[in-house]
Amino acid sequence: MSYQFGRSAREDDEAVLREVEALLGRFAVTAMISRFEGFAQNLLLQRRFVEALLRQDKLSMSHTEFLQTFKRVQNELRSTSLARLPELIVQKPSSELAAKTVWLKGFYAIRKCLIHRQGIVQMEDVGDGYELRVAWPGPRIYGAGVEIERVPHEVPVGHGVESRFETRETVWKVGEVIRFTSRECQFAAFAISQLATQLLVDFEVEMTPRTHQLDELSRAGSQSE
Repeated sequence: MSYQFGRSAREDDEAVLREVEALLGRFAVTAMISRFEGFAQNLLLQRRFVEALLRQDKLSMSHTEFLQTFKRVQNELRSTSLARLPELIVQKPSSELAAKTVWLKGFYAIRKCLIHRQGIVQMEDVGDGYELRVAWPGPRIYGAGVEIERVPHEVPVGHGVESRFETRETVWKVGEVIRFTSRECQFAAFAISQLATQLLVDFEVEMTPRTHQLDELSRAGSQSE
C-alpha cells in the first residue's frame, strides 16, 4: 500500500478501508491453500511410514529408520510442486479426484504470485499465454433464471429457485493485481474443502489393504508370544 506525505489522518483511514478487503481476501486464499498443503503433506508422511514398515515386515522402526523415512519425505516435498502432490499420495486416483486435482494448478499459481510478486501478475505466472486463469467451482443459486448474488432477493411470483454446481473462471492479465471478492473466497474455500475430502477418500481406499497387512503382522506377533 503506497503512502503520500502530507495526507490527513482521514485520508489515511479511507485509503486503508479501500484496500483492506482486497488484502484480507488475498491473505485468506493464501492461508487456505497452505492449510491444504499441510494436510496433504501429512497424508504423504503416513503413506511413507506404512510402506517402510511393510518393507521391513515389522510394526516398529528404530530412531535412525524413522529419520531416514522422514528425510525421504522432505526431499520428495522439496522436489514436487503443490499441483503434483496428490500424485505422490494416491497412485491410482479416482475420476472424481482427477477432476478436482485440476483446480490445484490454478491455486498453486495464485499462491506463487501472491507470495513472490505481491499479487502482480507477471509473465512467469501465465505460462504460454498472457493471462492467469483460475477455476472457481461452487454452488450458485438462481431465481427466475437470474443468479442470486445478494440477499434479500425478490423472485417473481410463479418462478422457483434452483441451485446449481458450476465452475467458472477468473482471469487476470499480465500487470494486473490479484484481488478476491468475499464470494470468490467462499468459492475457494468450497473447492479446497471438496478436494481435501476427495483426496482423503482415495487415500483411505488405497491404504486400507496396507493397514490390514499391519493388522495381520500384529496378530501374528501376538500369537508367537
